[in-house]
Amino acid sequence: MAKKGTTVFIGSSKEGLGIAQAIQLELEDVALCTIWYQGVFGLSKGTLQSLYEALPNFEFAVLVLTPDDLSVFRDQVVRLPRDNVLFELGLFMGHLGPERVFIVYCDDGQTKLPSDLAGVALARFRKPDETRQTSLYSTNELLPLIGPVGSKIRMAIQNIQSEQPIDVAVHYIVPSLSHNDYYARFQSRLETELSKIKNISWHYHPPKGDSAQDIYLELAEVLKIMRPSDAVILVPKHLSNPQLLDQFEGLLDQNPSGKIILIDQQP
Repeated sequence: MAKKGTTVFIGSSKEGLGIAQAIQLELEDVALCTIWYQGVFGLSKGTLQSLYEALPNFEFAVLVLTPDDLSVFRDQVVRLPRDNVLFELGLFMGHLGPERVFIVYCDDGQTKLPSDLAGVALARFRKPDETRQTSLYSTNELLPLIGPVGSKIRMAIQNIQSEQPIDVAVHYIVPSLSHNDYYARFQSRLETELSKIKNISWHYHPPKGDSAQDIYLELAEVLKIMRPSDAVILVPKHLSNPQLLDQFEGLLDQNPSGKIILIDQQP
């Protein structure tokens, strides 16, 4: 199953907005989808600047191509997708890679697609009435037509995420005694061992002081920024104070995932 926090951009023309809304509803249980008009383009910024700044916020993109504009191609009149949607398609392909971009279109023979779409997943749907324009369908009418498209996109996202290694951040808290280099040597050895593990980054969080209370306060701050995949390595000073020990245990109870590792090492 795709991750609930997966972010997806959905682009379309105004004529394809009903399709975009149907896709958003189809994927709402597995992804956080944002259609182009839902806060992507800022009022005080140009369209291009707003879109460019929004690129890092999305992990996948779905572009709805509808037959919006007339053009002449090899002496024939053809219907092309809106040029700004094609621009968004190229922009997201360049940023995310073609495997993370999906094209949705109606298989009615009216839309001329770009010729070079290698690596991009195409998801098509059919209308029950070929003579009726897609823009005239309501979102509720489009939902059953878009259902298979949503399933295809959902499965593709799930497959990509299952092949992607989990990025783990290790946060470690070690005292820094100025009169004793024991912890400095311990920190160096710890980073050496962590560097041998793939897909792991580490972050040192020096406490403001060397007391157990200082370490406790630093741990409380680290727990606020931890992701579910992260871990904490904690090297506490002697916990002889029962009250302070209870405070540590209280923090551990708030983080029952087992991602906090205590190393009882003292110089």
